[in-house]
Amino acid sequence: SHCSGTLQFLANIRADLLFKLFGKKEFLTSSSVQILVKYLSKLKISFEITSCGIEMVAGWNPDNFDMSRYEVLAAHSPAGTSVQTMDHWSQMIRGTNFQKYDFKRKNEINYDSPTPPIYNLANLMVPVALFMGNDDKFTHPIDLQRLINELPPNKLVFQQRYDGYAHADFVWGMDAHTKIFSTVIQLIKNQQ
Repeated sequence: SHCSGTLQFLANIRADLLFKLFGKKEFLTSSSVQILVKYLSKLKISFEITSCGIEMVAGWNPDNFDMSRYEVLAAHSPAGTSVQTMDHWSQMIRGTNFQKYDFKRKNEINYDSPTPPIYNLANLMVPVALFMGNDDKFTHPIDLQRLINELPPNKLVFQQRYDGYAHADFVWGMDAHTKIFSTVIQLIKNQQ
C-alpha cells in the first residue's frame, strides 16, 4: 500500500472509470500495446516513449537492457490482465488489508459477508521465494517486510534483494539469466 507517483495515481482511478475506458475484460493486452508500438515506430520514437512509460509505471534499468531485443519484448509485454484485477490491485493500494476483491454491494452474494475475506498468509502451505528489486516501483520495503512477517517462517525458502533491479529487470534484464533464472531453477529442483 506504500506507493507513490504514477502508481498512486493509477490506484486512485475509480473502478467505474476503468470499466468505462477499458470495458470489463482486458487491460493493456499485448495486442493493444503492439498496435501502439507499431504506430510509434513509424514515428521513430517508439523506444523513447515506451521506455518513459515503463519507467513511470514500473521502473527499469536501461543499462541492463539489450536494445536489440526491444521489438521482440515490446511485442509480448505487457501481456495484459483483466480490468477487475487492476481494480483489485488499486483497492489493496488504497486500503490496508490483503483481502479478496471488494464487490461492494455484491459482497454478500459472493462471500456471505458485507466485507471481503482477508487472505491469511499464515495458512499458506506452499514454499515461497521472494525476489525483490530495490528499484521496483511496485513494491515498497514496508510492504515487503509485512509480507515476510505474515508468511510462515518454514515456508519462506528464499529471499533476496537485488540492487539496481526494478520491476521489468526480473524478466528483461540482460543478467537475469544468471542472477534470477538460475536461482529459480535451482529452487524448483530443491523442492522436487
